[in-house]
Amino acid sequence: SEIGEPKLASTYPYITEELGNAVNFAVMATNPGEADETVEFSIDAPEGWETSFITGSGMEVLSLFLESGDSEALSFEVQPSPTADVGVYELEILMVSDNGVIWDSLVLKVSLKESEGEVDLLSSFTDVTVDAGTVIHYALTIRNKGDIDDLFILTVLSAPETWDAVFMSETVEVSSLLISAGSYSNLVFEVISPDDYEPGSYSLMVLVESEGGSVGDTLSLGVELKESFSDIEILSTFTDVTVEAGNTITYPLQVENNGDNDDQLTMNVVSAPDNWDAVFMSGSIEVSSFYLPVDDFEHLNLVVEPPSNTETGDYALVIQAESAEGALSEKIELKATVVGSHDVELELSTLFTTITIGDSVEFNVEVTNAGLSPLTFLHLETTVPADWDVTVSPSQLASLAPMTSAIFTLSAETPSDTVAGDYIVTVQALSDQAESEEADLRLTAQASTSWGFLGLGLAIIAVIGLAIVFTRFKRR
Repeated sequence: SEIGEPKLASTYPYITEELGNAVNFAVMATNPGEADETVEFSIDAPEGWETSFITGSGMEVLSLFLESGDSEALSFEVQPSPTADVGVYELEILMVSDNGVIWDSLVLKVSLKESEGEVDLLSSFTDVTVDAGTVIHYALTIRNKGDIDDLFILTVLSAPETWDAVFMSETVEVSSLLISAGSYSNLVFEVISPDDYEPGSYSLMVLVESEGGSVGDTLSLGVELKESFSDIEILSTFTDVTVEAGNTITYPLQVENNGDNDDQLTMNVVSAPDNWDAVFMSGSIEVSSFYLPVDDFEHLNLVVEPPSNTETGDYALVIQAESAEGALSEKIELKATVVGSHDVELELSTLFTTITIGDSVEFNVEVTNAGLSPLTFLHLETTVPADWDVTVSPSQLASLAPMTSAIFTLSAETPSDTVAGDYIVTVQALSDQAESEEADLRLTAQASTSWGFLGLGLAIIAVIGLAIVFTRFKRR
């Protein structure tokens, strides 16, 4: 490379390693130029070999951005092919600009030698973290590094009690393998723990040895059973309501399973005011327990029936969901402010009566507080024909308790010049809180009977007078 162009170097470009083992080269990428550069890497490696560049933070990269004068230390990881034999192998790294210009190259050498043993038992990973009951598949490679074909016996030396562990070749369970000299065989070590096994760290030991027991290798495998994560959440569209006494309260709820496992959940009312009935409803069905898969939710309604005589004020209920294993959700508090309900009913003692013109008539008006809170300043309001006098006794009540009644006496007096006929008196009960519907009383006004007798007497006298006059004229 020319002066000022990015460079690539390694402190140890030639490494010797045993067959089957990975090789790590310490590589330094440097930008001595005056401009920032983005560099890419092109790798020429033997067939079947795997390579990667790893940063100090553990991140695999395919390119780097290098500021002017900056350097980056990388680990160039090489995994030789499982079929690689003893010998010296070369790998070449090309440092290329983003427009394809080759800035620098680096040749690395790997010398693979025979390992001390004649059989190797390898796994691409040896430690896992899973939930109890999860099936684990360890990918194993058995390499026969000897000079003769051999039959190798597979044995589970140790495993936690009640765990199932078998060696599988594709879909077939195996306990031994015939491997040619210098060759290898892949298989899967399948492990499963009971669903209810205690969380914690566990280990298994497997052995591969020749049929005669002259050579062998062991491999330790670790399993971390994590504690099942339960996360139940209850959400409510609204948590604070205002309701009239005696009315039903409905709280819409959404119960979510954000944990690791499907669960059977039980809904509980942890606390509620005395004599308040509270049930969980799914549609028209009352529920107390239900099955909820992972990452799913259920819509419920909490239906609350306060007693009809509940006093006004602020109240609270606390609910909670519980999983089958006893895990609890966060408690959620639902509030209710009960306000008084007011309703006034009015009933007349009669709907029709007659009255003599110039006289008065009395009738009773029963007023009932049909609500659940007291009524104050209760009185009657009347609508009567012009010049009629109306009195109400009592004129008003300071208060009327819920579900009680009071009697008002209403007296209506007609003027003496009232024309006979039908009249309507309208009555309505009013209070500070509510008013009743109007009620009508029909009054028929009639003339006094004494005037009738006087008229009849005058008529008789007139007839007698006429008779006398006719008699006198007749005599003449």
